[in-house]
Amino acid sequence: MPLLEKFSKANPNCQLHFLFGNTEDIYDKLNKKRIDFGFIENNASANGDTYNCLIISTKQHSIICEQAGCTIEPLNPSGSQTAVVWKKASSNALVNSFSDLLLSNQAAINAEYVK
Repeated sequence: MPLLEKFSKANPNCQLHFLFGNTEDIYDKLNKKRIDFGFIENNASANGDTYNCLIISTKQHSIICEQAGCTIEPLNPSGSQTAVVWKKASSNALVNSFSDLLLSNQAAINAEYVK
């Protein structure tokens, strides 16, 4: 989240929208240029000629649902590997800026997982 906040502050005219779907949907939307980045489980391989891929370590955390007045706990609180994928050779400056930020902060992103 700090990385997304840093990017948003540097690019105030950029809006971030988070959607979910299965891996096939994500690759389909990347190919149709409906999304710029996808976050998928690291059990799917990215095509090295078409996509860039960054593997990050993640932890599942509790979710506080204010409307329902409860906390939702993950069944499996262990860590996992997530792949961030995006198309190579984008002509979108914001996509290139965010991918540069991801790649230059990869060590810090994964170090955050250890905390």
